[in-house]
Amino acid sequence: MKVQFTERFLEDYSRLPQSGQTKCRTLLRELAHAEAKTFASQPLPGWRLHKLRSSPFCSLSLDMNFRLLAKIDGENLFLHRLVKHDVADSPHVNRNDSSPVSSALAESRFAPADVLPSLLALGVPEEKVAPLKNVRSEDDLLEALCELDESQRELALSLYETSGLVVPRTRYRLFQENDDLELALLGKQKEWDFYLHPSQKFVAELPSGARSLVSGSAGTGKTVCAWYRVKFLTTQPGGVAFVCPNKDVMRVSRERIKTLVGGDLSRCVMMVPGDASDLTMSFKSARHLVADEAQEFPPTWLAEFRAFVSAQRDYGFTLFYDLNQTNRLAVAPSKEQKAVGEIEAALGGLPHTGRIQFSINYRNSKEVAEFFVKCLSGALPWRLISELPLFECGDVVSITAQTEESAWSYVAGAVKQLRKDFRYGDMAIVSFGGVGQRRSLLDFLKGFNLPVATCFEVFERNAIMLCHPRVLKGHEKKAVIVLMPPVEILAKKFKHAMNGYIAFSRARDRLVVIHIATDPGCGDEEEGCEE
Repeated sequence: MKVQFTERFLEDYSRLPQSGQTKCRTLLRELAHAEAKTFASQPLPGWRLHKLRSSPFCSLSLDMNFRLLAKIDGENLFLHRLVKHDVADSPHVNRNDSSPVSSALAESRFAPADVLPSLLALGVPEEKVAPLKNVRSEDDLLEALCELDESQRELALSLYETSGLVVPRTRYRLFQENDDLELALLGKQKEWDFYLHPSQKFVAELPSGARSLVSGSAGTGKTVCAWYRVKFLTTQPGGVAFVCPNKDVMRVSRERIKTLVGGDLSRCVMMVPGDASDLTMSFKSARHLVADEAQEFPPTWLAEFRAFVSAQRDYGFTLFYDLNQTNRLAVAPSKEQKAVGEIEAALGGLPHTGRIQFSINYRNSKEVAEFFVKCLSGALPWRLISELPLFECGDVVSITAQTEESAWSYVAGAVKQLRKDFRYGDMAIVSFGGVGQRRSLLDFLKGFNLPVATCFEVFERNAIMLCHPRVLKGHEKKAVIVLMPPVEILAKKFKHAMNGYIAFSRARDRLVVIHIATDPGCGDEEEGCEE
């Protein structure tokens, strides 16, 4: 059966004690695997199923104190309330069956045997989760969890249980033991900006002498983890240097890190390197280097950096990177794969370095992540790995406009629709075209009195950002509208596919993709600010 919930049911669930929530999850899994045609005639003994008098609902017993009020309709089981036994027959509780459904229990594709490889993909040492090696069933998993330490057990349970319940409208996850993710999603933008997935805390707090390469696809939270890594290292002897390849990314990171450390950056050196020596010179003021977007540093710089750290064993570093977002590609398409390979070899050649790979995509909704993985698989130089999205929010909208002028109308219409759920400052419009295309669109949107900014230096919180994909790199928006040529063009050149990858993955909740059928270009013109 497909199990669906009302908001009121979820509110009732949230008030249960932890033991009651555990029993409720067990019951929900049983219901999801039951068949509608035998639900009433062959219930499990523990359900204690009863039809309520003068009510559209039946009740199922959760324990000695609570009952679930439910209604079956075809293959759907609607859960209306979760109440104490003595009020289940009250008219004010069980008569109203018009409450809208806001969530559904989806069939999980995340099997018990998937827990171990997922933990290893997060960088958890194999020896710490060895009891999970022979897990095949849920019973095996429960037994193995008893042998893990508390932190690994909580992470494993979170991975397994959060794969089941999805609440599209409110992004509420019934199986999320830690409510921080939900609070961050439903809270203010600042709360989301600083949300770190619990599975990444161990990376942020590795010893200052550790040497790590941290890779992951867009949406896995590498940059946020880098900020928390810096915060941790400011509390350790020796200090820390933070570097990234361009001033736009640095502007965002400096603001976030300053907030995390309480405004005092005296123990943190921050810079955009101008040449290879800047990477090594940073160690004059710090014992550890944290680099974001490390794939942007030329292989020659990394070679010089490798020579330095090979001779200086006392220095640690943490390099975060994604080879699918590199700007450093040869002009000739035939040489692009070789260029990416050189960057990978340069990063992989660093001595005494551990590799960590993030695979939980918690910065994009499931729909957005699945859209860009499906759209760009095979078009990018490196395999996309973002296999475990944690929330849903609504389908990606993809439409084709026959002309630029009709595309502008689609953009204005999309903004109007998105405005029902988001502030203007929560939105961005990303154009693959050049400066001329964005200026034409800007003039059109101003005719609708829509507040639009085309440069982050003058960006206001209540304005829609309009820019090229590369300018939006390092930023996130709740809703993104992408203007681009037909999708098949992205497969013709890595640079085009990367622009698509960056643009699509900047959307947290909603993504609208508008293909311009008559536009053969992919933004090879100037990419910077227009103001």
